[in-house]
Amino acid sequence: MRIITDKKDRFGNFPIWFNSHNLRDINDYLQSRYDGFKFAIIIDASKGECAPLEKPLPVYFLDEIAEEAAEWAGKKLVDKNL
Repeated sequence: MRIITDKKDRFGNFPIWFNSHNLRDINDYLQSRYDGFKFAIIIDASKGECAPLEKPLPVYFLDEIAEEAAEWAGKKLVDKNL
């Protein structure tokens, strides 16, 4: 499985790119190297039908896209440390 970590997506984020759609392999890789982090795979079905997954497949650190996801849901993130 080929993995790319230094490629930007179209939004300027640096996801981990996997040249595989095998979720077991992706999970095993992430757990062995990033245990304790949360990740997200974005599947955009907003156009009425789900397009085929990109290849390579971008997997995001959840904290990198949390604000974007909250904005899309019409919510605001709150800093719990305040």
